Amino acid sequence: MIRLRLFAFALTLFIVPPLALSQTAGSNSGKESQQYSTKELHGGILPPADFTGDLSSRAFLLGDWGGLRTDLAEKGIRFRGWLTPNLQGVTSGGSEDDTAFGASGDLWFALDLHKMGAIPGGLLTVRAEFDVGNSVTKSAGTILPPSINAIVPIAGETDRDSLSITSLYYTQFLGEKFGVWLGRADTMHNANLGEFSGLNPQVGNTQFQHFALTAIPVMPVSQPYVSSLGAGVFARPTKDLSLAAMIMDSRESSQRSGLDDFGKDWNSFFSVNLQHRLGDLPGGQLVGFSYSWNGDYTKLENSQLRNLITGTPLQSESETWAVIYSAWQYVQVFEGDTSKPINLGDGRADHRGWGVFLMAGLADEDTNPVQWSVAGGIGGRGLLSSRPNDSFGVGYFLIELKDGVVANLIGLKSAEQGVEIYYEAEITPWFHITPDLQIIDPSLSASDTAVILGLRVNISF
Repeated sequence: MIRLRLFAFALTLFIVPPLALSQTAGSNSGKESQQYSTKELHGGILPPADFTGDLSSRAFLLGDWGGLRTDLAEKGIRFRGWLTPNLQGVTSGGSEDDTAFGASGDLWFALDLHKMGAIPGGLLTVRAEFDVGNSVTKSAGTILPPSINAIVPIAGETDRDSLSITSLYYTQFLGEKFGVWLGRADTMHNANLGEFSGLNPQVGNTQFQHFALTAIPVMPVSQPYVSSLGAGVFARPTKDLSLAAMIMDSRESSQRSGLDDFGKDWNSFFSVNLQHRLGDLPGGQLVGFSYSWNGDYTKLENSQLRNLITGTPLQSESETWAVIYSAWQYVQVFEGDTSKPINLGDGRADHRGWGVFLMAGLADEDTNPVQWSVAGGIGGRGLLSSRPNDSFGVGYFLIELKDGVVANLIGLKSAEQGVEIYYEAEITPWFHITPDLQIIDPSLSASDTAVILGLRVNISF
């Protein structure tokens, strides 16, 4: 284990595989794709943004402020926000019928220090998130939440009004294809797993919203799933290949500064993100590995029941790991230039067309209650030529849980599975409405198959 620990630490420092830290804040309309550029740094790191247009055609509700917003962007000062009210109801099954309303929001701010003429290749990013109201997480009777926004931005909390600065980090490009970052990183919004699944910087606001279709459930044990302090490196050797590595405090710091006992526990994460083409149809794959050490991870074994009964401290492991894989592939493209790389961070399909996706994870069976998970489905945009910016998705997920005496005593089945269907209608480029249906077979034996209806609104400021 010592050799494995040293190997992981050496990899983190000296090679470049990813947190896909192409942090983005793309608009649903596609007018602003905030994917950080690794080329043409002489013109600034962030790409140009279009804030102009009337109320029905512009990308942002607040518009250009009489040209002030464009002027600030040209000086390297960029900001924007999202608001996502969400109504969900358990119409049958679960633990009880219930209706809940909540709202989540994001405020994103960046200083392009290169464009400002202050620091060549420098970029400062800040992101604050809030969540208010209630959710149907408890009444659904499921292990995984039907809406990922119910458990962020404060890790481990549901149905609590909360506010957190989830990102505050500095990025330094050392060239057109390589850079480093340091600070408080938001692992949830920075991981871009695919074109049609729900994990992207707009996670929970657009596309899918169930936890298993917006994240890979094996990850939260081995890695902070909201934010923590750390540093990393990233590279883009070719236009289709992205590599990155990071090392961070393995303890979640979404509700604390993270400076107390910093470095006591460590997590390292590496990934490779490759885009390719099947004929002329775009596709992509990602492989990631998470390894944590010097931690305190409860051992999941039957002998622990005796410790619970006698009051003996539970046995633990100091290390844990998880491996993830995701893939996506366009099957049909009606409109769009398929020769260009896909922006995985804009919360929508780049092309009018449809495709398939797959997400899978495998975890340490001794410390992770989710042994493995798999999710997949279809998604796309603009199936109707008259509605070119409407999106849709149909997804299925299955998680396998740790079996044993303790699980049997609390009435936990070995698996949880479900289906989510959504249709996201663009009313204006800055205003989207998304009806949503979920049917979930809970892992809790006391809960019946839950049918959950939802309605989301996404407003881009």
